[in-house]
Amino acid sequence: MGKLAADTIEIRRALQLLYPPPPWRDFCVELRVPGTAKGTVAGYFTDPEKLAVWAARLSGGFNSHRGPVKVEAVYVSLNPLTPALLARAANRCAYFMKHTAQDADVLHRNWLGIDFDPVRPSGVSSTDGEHERALERARQAREWLRGLGWPEPILADSGNGAHLLFRVDLPNTQETTELVRRVVAAVAAFYGDNMVDVDLKVHNAARLWKLYGTLAAKGDDLPERPHRLARLLEIPTTLEVVPLEALQRVAAMVPATPRGPVEGSGARVDLDVGAWLEKHGLEIYSEKEWNGGRLWVLRRCPWNPEHTNLSSFVYQGPDGRVTAKCHHNSCRDKGWADLRDLLEPGWKEKEKAPEEPGLPWLPSPVSVPEGWDGGMVVVTTDWKAARRAYAEGKAVIVLHKDLSAPRGAGEVLRKADKVEVVAEGEEKRRLEWELFPVLAAKTAGEETGAVVEVDWQKQDGPADSSAVAGENGICPEAARARQIVKQLLDRHGIWVYRTGDAWAWANYEFLHSVPPPEAQALLEELGTLPPEVVASAAAMVPPGIGDTVETPRWTGEITGVKLPVQVAVRLPDNSLAYYDPHPYVLAPAGPGRWRARF
Repeated sequence: MGKLAADTIEIRRALQLLYPPPPWRDFCVELRVPGTAKGTVAGYFTDPEKLAVWAARLSGGFNSHRGPVKVEAVYVSLNPLTPALLARAANRCAYFMKHTAQDADVLHRNWLGIDFDPVRPSGVSSTDGEHERALERARQAREWLRGLGWPEPILADSGNGAHLLFRVDLPNTQETTELVRRVVAAVAAFYGDNMVDVDLKVHNAARLWKLYGTLAAKGDDLPERPHRLARLLEIPTTLEVVPLEALQRVAAMVPATPRGPVEGSGARVDLDVGAWLEKHGLEIYSEKEWNGGRLWVLRRCPWNPEHTNLSSFVYQGPDGRVTAKCHHNSCRDKGWADLRDLLEPGWKEKEKAPEEPGLPWLPSPVSVPEGWDGGMVVVTTDWKAARRAYAEGKAVIVLHKDLSAPRGAGEVLRKADKVEVVAEGEEKRRLEWELFPVLAAKTAGEETGAVVEVDWQKQDGPADSSAVAGENGICPEAARARQIVKQLLDRHGIWVYRTGDAWAWANYEFLHSVPPPEAQALLEELGTLPPEVVASAAAMVPPGIGDTVETPRWTGEITGVKLPVQVAVRLPDNSLAYYDPHPYVLAPAGPGRWRARF
């Protein structure tokens, strides 16, 4: 079986670095390879040389009596385990292992690992660009932690992303697990995004870790997505233990709003926090969804501009409450009310009484009044408009500044009989554009009697290429789908694109009419192919507002909803329904059920 060789020298160097010098008498180390044709392959070692030999033998794949067995990755337990586990498979590996190391088997925590993984389709290796992006993000996080009093870590290449490994000296207790969980969550809040993910699951004591010197081999080994060896990159001359105080300092930085009644920090506000920050000139380093709320990390502290190590943030929780914080000692008493005092003097007097007496305050950005029977839901970005609607007994959804929806919006939309957009001018057009899939889904359900489910989820990632791969490469159906997609664009100006695992088409050349017969025939042929195959052949994302669309016969900028755009929605009876103007489609969600995905 052809494969890249493991680097046995690197494997031995990693074992010398991660564990005390041999002989290993008081602990053992688990070597594990999950998810193979031979089940979980695992063993327990007190002999580092035998562990290194087995790791090299398994790296990338191995031969069994039934043929070659692929191995995507080789892992070791990061922290030392009780030597009693040696009896499961002593200094050797076995197939189909039912029992593997658990958190209770860990004797002590010696390492705290942080894993930076580039966001990409599951089951594939990273591109060189994605790989380097994760490494750079790890370097940035290392610099940030250094500024917070942390010693130098090991910087390593996981094969697809990056690792930071810090020495710790902690007991294996529930308190330690919670501390480590919050530390990892804080790093993820400040340095994870939709490009690089910081794995939140690495906080447990029995955490497995990629063994350096072995092959990371997800998917096929392609030039653009190659398999790589995991490697140690930078090792400090002295590995110092992270002080407990430094761990606690970072753990305290996890963005959250206080529970219970609060004064100042944690106050509920009915305003667009993102717009407020922009209006008052605060420089945003990053903005992201976090724990059902919205997190803005500031590039510099508003109370002390010398604090430039991403120590300050503003966070609006899912209940609408807002907190602002800087983690430097000199700012520890500052909060959201102090930030508004600084940048918006007199705000308390303005907000002592609502402009319209009697208007209720909203429990959260997604609010359903008592007794709501699934009737009207109002979607808006205006908090006051939402309060008026709520007072009238309507459910309300207050969108974020970028028109993304808060947690719980999809559930309310599923129950609503009617959806009303409350906005004016350009913002109304933008909201209608974003909401069109929901409105089209409900219309299709009413017309066909189908049960329609609505997902409030943007589908802008690449499709899973495994859906179109045959034993010898691309399957014939996928090749035909690609050919049809190209013909539709080149000959007819029809743009085919994916929406999750389904597909849609948009026409930018004619309005309120069906396509020409040749184009209609091609679209109908696409409809006979599996949706995931068509999706894999289509464009990654549809054009949207502000995008420039170019077809062989037409070029223009999308500025609103009143454009020559048509959408084909394949209904449960396999017929096509045409909707105008938003290019999205219903995706099948089971017999007689359709899901609007966006």
